[in-house]
Amino acid sequence: MNGILLLNKPTGLSTFDLIRVFKKAIKPDFKVGHAGTLDVFANGLSILLLGSATKNFSLFQTLPKTYLATARLGYSSPTLDIEGDLTPQTNPPSIGREKIEVLFNNFPRQYHQSVPAYSAAKHQGQPLYRHARKGNVITSKTKPVTIHQLELIAYRSPLVTFNTSVSSGTYIRQLSCDLFTQLKLDSFLSSLTRTHIGPYQLKDAINLDTLYNKNWHQHLITKYDPQNQIHQ
Repeated sequence: MNGILLLNKPTGLSTFDLIRVFKKAIKPDFKVGHAGTLDVFANGLSILLLGSATKNFSLFQTLPKTYLATARLGYSSPTLDIEGDLTPQTNPPSIGREKIEVLFNNFPRQYHQSVPAYSAAKHQGQPLYRHARKGNVITSKTKPVTIHQLELIAYRSPLVTFNTSVSSGTYIRQLSCDLFTQLKLDSFLSSLTRTHIGPYQLKDAINLDTLYNKNWHQHLITKYDPQNQIHQ
């Protein structure tokens, strides 16, 4: 069996957990891989690569991603998300929606983003999060990223919800931190949903329960060319 499968990853599972669930439900006699990871605390679109599709990882790796994110202002987290220890900010400045809109409109669309200390990026052969858990927090790594779109969806203090489309490899946790640091505000991501990977959309993804349905393969996409947006 060859093709790709769009899954709606729930919060609390890793991308590798999705592969384990798939193997338990389907008991495949073919290779199973993924088209890119998604943080455990996040939910939304993930793509499994099945059979010969596992050889086409590079086709998916560079696709832009779109996310719906909610940041909580006035608190900091070492992991930049809700999974870290939260520390309240002393006397955070008061802001209105207009300030956030100006910030979003003026934020650079290309910049060198710091790689979060709690991430799977490697330093001396080990993931950064392992160094951080040992007390060796490494913050010197950066990478060029592109912000294709940045839109404020809602602001009800202290929560800011925004939509963003970014180049592959962009850390939304770090983007959110970089945004609100400019307003002298501590923040962390309280929720994150991936809605698009290139031409593929969350609305077309199936839930994990569907894998236990004998007709699950009807959702398999066997013809795909993500770079040219061909899929069926």
